[in-house]
Amino acid sequence: MIQFPFNVALCIENLHLTDILRAFRGFLVNKAGIYGFQNIKTGEIVYIGSCINLWKRLMQHITGQKSNIILQNAFSKYGLASFRFLVFVFVPLEEHNSKAEGRTSLLSAEQLYLNSFNPRYNILKVAGSSLGYTHTPEALAKMSGENNPMFGKTGENNPMFGRTGADHPIYGNTGESAPNFKKVPANASPVYLYNTDRVLLNSFSSREAAAQFLNVSRITVIRYIKSGKVLNGRYIVTSSSL
Repeated sequence: MIQFPFNVALCIENLHLTDILRAFRGFLVNKAGIYGFQNIKTGEIVYIGSCINLWKRLMQHITGQKSNIILQNAFSKYGLASFRFLVFVFVPLEEHNSKAEGRTSLLSAEQLYLNSFNPRYNILKVAGSSLGYTHTPEALAKMSGENNPMFGKTGENNPMFGRTGADHPIYGNTGESAPNFKKVPANASPVYLYNTDRVLLNSFSSREAAAQFLNVSRITVIRYIKSGKVLNGRYIVTSSSL
């Protein structure tokens, strides 16, 4: 088990493998929280964000839709396999009296992590500013120090503290225990996705899975495999490893 010097509610590696991602879908879909990307080699937390649907946001980053340009350049240069996706804390928005209150709580928690890690891929250092949201002085004050709702929620005060091994909600849901492990058609053809520098970004057990990931049709995947042309100006699609 991976040991972190900070609290982590969930960790996903092998981001280039579709079956691994699908195995975690149920833990992320429609769940709000604070997430980050970690460079596996250096251990550095390079990007932090917050969202109301962790699954949707993860897939946006992986497919390059509505993502951070610096993070995308890193994915292209080093490959998805070089990074971990971490959920630092799940934020139960339903416990708040209104959506606005829930959003404030989410952004406040994100700000705490931004201040703590100072991730270098984050262009903007104020939570929510990338969405055009302007914090009032009062709101900014609530995001700092003891006023922050996440202040002091470390160690035993963290809801995920001590939940390791069989007590962790994702324990045992990897490999052959994953719900979608090897559930592919018998005649499926593997697909490999590279960047223009021929670095492997992702691999798929079928053309259908690749099409779903890229948000294109199966025919489009087949066409680019045959032609060898660059898809969307960034992907090389092949039926065998390069």
